[in-house]
Amino acid sequence: MCNRINEQQAIGVLAALLVPMLAAASDANWNAAYYQGLDAFNQARYSDAEAKLKSAVEQARAFSAPDMRFAKSTYSLAVTYHLQGKSSLAEPLYLEAQTAVQQLGREGQPMMGYVLQGLGELRFDQGRWKEGEPLLRQAIAQCRTQFGERHPCTLAAQKHLGQLLTAFGPSEEAQALLENLIANLRQLNPPSTEMLVGSLANLGVFHLTQGNLQSAEPLLRESLDIANQHGISGPVLADTLLDLGELYRLQQNTARAEPLLRKALSIYECANDPHQAGALHELGKLAMNENKFAIAKGYLSESLRMYERVAGSENLLTARVKAALAQALLGDRNTAQAREMVREALAVERNALGEKHSEYARYLMLAAKIEEAAHRNGEADGFYRQALAVYRESLSEGQQERVDAERSYDRFAKSLRK
Repeated sequence: MCNRINEQQAIGVLAALLVPMLAAASDANWNAAYYQGLDAFNQARYSDAEAKLKSAVEQARAFSAPDMRFAKSTYSLAVTYHLQGKSSLAEPLYLEAQTAVQQLGREGQPMMGYVLQGLGELRFDQGRWKEGEPLLRQAIAQCRTQFGERHPCTLAAQKHLGQLLTAFGPSEEAQALLENLIANLRQLNPPSTEMLVGSLANLGVFHLTQGNLQSAEPLLRESLDIANQHGISGPVLADTLLDLGELYRLQQNTARAEPLLRKALSIYECANDPHQAGALHELGKLAMNENKFAIAKGYLSESLRMYERVAGSENLLTARVKAALAQALLGDRNTAQAREMVREALAVERNALGEKHSEYARYLMLAAKIEEAAHRNGEADGFYRQALAVYRESLSEGQQERVDAERSYDRFAKSLRK
């Protein structure tokens, strides 16, 4: 599952929106650098976009503050970095853009929703979801006030909040938000086809996270069909392919999953999109389904290197790849390295989600199995008991994951009595 700015035309939309505000104070050199940067961005020539937009930012720093050109330049360069996974470069620029927009007062209000949305999405990508959620809620309110319920600014902010709530809850709000978003997108004239493709996939992912594969599949198939009908390509298409590949992996259908995941990976690689790490992660888990642990370790190790470079070692996505790699290492009977990986993943999950989340319990179960395989029964028993305590608090009695955990512990306990 991927989390990022899918609407690659966001800067162009914002530029068009704000041109009338800028016309009276336009500077020829700044204007050339800025709009050449936007043009390069919209053609996915990110190196050229960076160079031009950095020039625009430096020129805008010389203008007397507050100045709309500085706000636009810093925001646009922040989005360019963000889209490429360069969070450490994007963050200070988003913050500068936020300050500039605040200083502009009423003149800057049309930009505020965009800036808050970008900063909220960045916090989500950084694993700082508790900071991202209020920023995205503020972005929705700001965009709605400035532009209305069905403006791209409002709809994109709702989309990003739906993704965040899918990952961290509450699940009822995530589902309602995404369903309402899709209903609004279906009524747009002209349609926002790329956002509809992405939003259908987001709702499909929501159902995947709930274990409801039957509800997920038609949404993901519709997303793919619309993308193909309208010639949508690039990372937007790759996202849907990745999500559909995950669905088929969960259904144990390697023949359908693998070509979709490989195609998604190829698209991400061609676009130099950092979310190729997500495709590698899924391919690694697919290989584990077939007990191909050496192949799985190759995919997962590469995914981990990319996530650590792009998101850092404390990011939840990085932690989840470490957990998958621990599982592959366990399959390969390398319990010492598996133990190291799973404990690093547990530390990140605990810090991000707390000790009562079912995702944390999954890693406790994995840690228990690693210790059991290493014949460290006391440590295994401790991890099993911790996991069961979390499951009993976070999942209802009949939920399959809790049932499976209880059966695993019963099997382990009986093995000790032999």
